[in-house]
Amino acid sequence: MNRADIDAWIDARKALDAAKARALGWRPIDPPTTYEFVTMPQLADIERCVGASSRVTGDGSAAIRSLYYGGCLFQAPAGRAD
Repeated sequence: MNRADIDAWIDARKALDAAKARALGWRPIDPPTTYEFVTMPQLADIERCVGASSRVTGDGSAAIRSLYYGGCLFQAPAGRAD
C-alpha cells in the first residue's frame, strides 16, 4: 500500500457515498467526508504511508484508534478485553 493507493481508495469511497446519497434523494455532504472502518494492521499501514499517527478515543473494550486523512476518518477497534 502506498499514498496513491490510499488517495484512490478515499476518492472511490467518496464517489460511492455521493452516489448513495443521490439514489436515496439526499443532498451529498459538501465538502465530502467519509468514514472507513479498518483493522489495526490496515490502520498501521495507512499511518506509515501518510506519515501521521492515529489517536485513541475511549478505553477498555470500547477503545477506538482514529486517523483523519484526505477527508476520510479511518477507525479501527483498539479495545482490549477488560
